Amino acid sequence: MARTATPVRKQAARASTRAASARTSESVQDLKNDLNQLKTRLESLAAAGADEGLISIKQMYEKLHGKFESLVDTDFVHKLGLDNAMEKGQEHAENMRESVRERPLQALVAAAGIGALVGFLLRR
Repeated sequence: MARTATPVRKQAARASTRAASARTSESVQDLKNDLNQLKTRLESLAAAGADEGLISIKQMYEKLHGKFESLVDTDFVHKLGLDNAMEKGQEHAENMRESVRERPLQALVAAAGIGALVGFLLRR
């Protein structure tokens, strides 16, 4: 014969289910709070790491830039004959700027012609 649940057992089962549900809800809420705290901490660590990385990159840039400047200012450039080449390059660049300012349409047509020629040669 099948046993039927008595009203007392049903009430006890319901109370037990409600208590378990409440504990589960509390646990889920605690887990959400912990995850939000972890997210906040990770974001702050990432921001601090990014700032430290940026500072490190700036320091490396300044160090390399200083070395480059000291190299350019030494006799090394003169020994290689690069000082004359740099001066001539700067003169040619300035002459080109002046030519473009004086005749902008002619410079545009010349640039388009050179671009078309290079495009034609690269297609082959």
